[in-house]
Amino acid sequence: MKKFLLLFLLIGAALLAAPGIIGFSVEGRYQVLIDRLEQAGFKVVDESYQRGWFGAMAETRFRTRLPQNQVAGEQTEDELEFSLKSQVIHGPLTPNGFGLAEIESDIWAEGKSLFPADYPATIRTLVGLDGGGRTQLDLPSTELVPAGEGPRVQFGGLSGEVSFDADFEQMAIKARMPGLSIAEGNQTLIRLAEASLDSRSWRGSAGLVLGDGSFTLKTLEFSHPQTINDLSLGQVEVEVESSEQGEQVGGTVTYRLKTAKMGDQTYGPAVLRLEITNLAAPVLVRMRQALDEIEQKNLPEAQRNMAVMAVMMASGPELLKTNPGLALKQFRLVTPDGIVDGDFSLRAVELRLEEIGDSRALLDKLAADLSFRLPERLFRLLLEQQTLLRIAQQFEQGVKEGDEVEMPAPEQLQQMVRTAAAEQLNQLLLQGVVERDGADIVSVASLSNGLLTVNGKTVPLNMLTQ
Repeated sequence: MKKFLLLFLLIGAALLAAPGIIGFSVEGRYQVLIDRLEQAGFKVVDESYQRGWFGAMAETRFRTRLPQNQVAGEQTEDELEFSLKSQVIHGPLTPNGFGLAEIESDIWAEGKSLFPADYPATIRTLVGLDGGGRTQLDLPSTELVPAGEGPRVQFGGLSGEVSFDADFEQMAIKARMPGLSIAEGNQTLIRLAEASLDSRSWRGSAGLVLGDGSFTLKTLEFSHPQTINDLSLGQVEVEVESSEQGEQVGGTVTYRLKTAKMGDQTYGPAVLRLEITNLAAPVLVRMRQALDEIEQKNLPEAQRNMAVMAVMMASGPELLKTNPGLALKQFRLVTPDGIVDGDFSLRAVELRLEEIGDSRALLDKLAADLSFRLPERLFRLLLEQQTLLRIAQQFEQGVKEGDEVEMPAPEQLQQMVRTAAAEQLNQLLLQGVVERDGADIVSVASLSNGLLTVNGKTVPLNMLTQ
């Protein structure tokens, strides 16, 4: 009996001691997670971690830059600041089983939680005994009604899971949002249905983060009382793939669209596939590290741009050594006027950075292929848009220089644009740059070893190298 009592006492002591010991490991794991978020572009402004025996309280404040906007000819830059507050329960026994820890998190902004007190949001991270784990996200559906003027949001909920290994070198994300709509009065401005994300990422042999995944959206609709035609997109899909061969990496992005409706016009299906090849992974890693250091210095806009340019120029020679390439492998769009098809590829062949400024040397070191087919009516419309833009630019330049210029009447302008576009098309046909094939305009071009061929004919490049 005394032996059993001693055994129970030892087990009890171990269970009482384990959470405190595990707490040191959990704090380290939590810091690695914060480091990964910082590497992803979320700058840590302030952080605290109050570790107890059976648990801990953590709060980390982040700051991230929002996309830049062009306002009145000036660049504006906004920053978003938010806090991640977490309550940590130490293992080995957590409310949901055995593990190192269970973490309940909340997101705060402007001094308050993003979620109302009565909203049952769940952001829970379960860390296993091996150090790996998963984060569960569950945001139930709700309706957000503004107190005064403003849009009304019908949120269909969001559920997902992020799984990671012990070193945060491999991650997988799965998420699903049934729907979202934004309305103003009786008018629905934006509506989307059935959005889902499935992605995986891992660290390659050179230290570069690679990954693949897909994003799908069943429906996306835009509407506004001031617009003539609503826009509706059906079955949007985006697929991303990346791979490595030795120290070189490449990737592809594929966009698919089943239908796009605008007014009484229907477009689609459509597919577009972009491919990047032969990028030196070690160089990209060093570039990423250098750019991260620049971001951490919080330099003024002009100085940051100069620093980024310096990094690009320093990395350029090594990137060019592997003969990188860019290709539009497939573009196809069904329109009411016919089918648009095209592809394009461009690759550097033993190109050096100092040769980029020499047009003759540059053309000798580039290999390119281009082909396209589209209905003549659409080709004419493209030429007309280009002509209209050129006329508008000439008018604006004249006004800036103080000339007395008068924009033609709409009917005259339309006739000028049509006439100029027709003349431009005839010139392209006479020069053999494009050809007619039934109701379509087609062209096939190739650049190799400094020679350009268009539709089977060699085109002199003297005008490009003068």
